[in-house]
Amino acid sequence: MAGGLGRGLTLKGYATGNTKLGQTTKTVSKDYKKITDDATKSLKSLSKNNASSWSKINSQTAKYNSKTELMLLRNTQACVNLWISR
Repeated sequence: MAGGLGRGLTLKGYATGNTKLGQTTKTVSKDYKKITDDATKSLKSLSKNNASSWSKINSQTAKYNSKTELMLLRNTQACVNLWISR
């Protein structure tokens, strides 16, 4: 292995033989862990907020459905009463 990254690019220190590849690996691993931890934290927060939002939407929808059903029943009863009175 020559440490080449393509187009004449090489890992720092790798091609000269005094590589710090071990340190680079640790840094990359540490950065990757931080990125994944931050992403996981963000996704958990998003999921929690979405669940809360859907709960509110569901609650409001149930209220509106109940009101609509009640209005429908009242209007139906009013129509029946009007029809009977003719």
